[in-house]
Amino acid sequence: MPIHLVIGAGAGLVSAALFASAVLSAALAGLILYVCPLPLCLAGLVWGRPAVTLAGIVGSVLAIIALGAAQGLVYAVVIAIPTTALVHLILQSRTVPDPADEAKQIVAWYPAGRLVAATAVIAGVIAGFMVVALGPDMTSYQASIDKMMPLIHDALGANEVVWTDEATENLRMLLTRALPAVIAIVWITIALFNMWLAGTIAKRSGHALRPWPNLQALDIPNVMV
Repeated sequence: MPIHLVIGAGAGLVSAALFASAVLSAALAGLILYVCPLPLCLAGLVWGRPAVTLAGIVGSVLAIIALGAAQGLVYAVVIAIPTTALVHLILQSRTVPDPADEAKQIVAWYPAGRLVAATAVIAGVIAGFMVVALGPDMTSYQASIDKMMPLIHDALGANEVVWTDEATENLRMLLTRALPAVIAIVWITIALFNMWLAGTIAKRSGHALRPWPNLQALDIPNVMV
């Protein structure tokens, strides 16, 4: 098997293992979830599209086998598929005339600003998916929020003086309204952080497949407004 496919399969294994660890270990869940996409990003930015595609497939299959269909589907939809799609965008390029000398051709890579825009769109889609997974209608969605409340109380400290009935109800209503936005914000933060970290590692290793973009000249498409 070609080395880039071996690397891709290994990256999928590591990513799925991190996700399983986060699911099974509540104490480390937050920290581990933040780096689940990193092996896939590294595989793609250093070894190319076939590597990250195989990594996403292997990771999804292993997550389904280890955690069951429901958890495996969450891994595929939230981590494997969007990360693979973003890496494919990052590695897109085309040949264009050189602005300084139109007789010459240069390679134009996918703009970093458009990557941020694509990440935002994907984050919105994932937030929608997660909300539907919590409950396809308002009643079941609210019931899922209610199940979270004891967990939040335990995490923050079940102080009856602080958690009055009024405070609990206010938090419940806040979560009902803000949870989709929170999911989107957290996901876009995780995705862009891992892309940046993987790009930094690839650049310093000297094996990056594309040059480092000028982040100071980041230009978000106007349509995103």
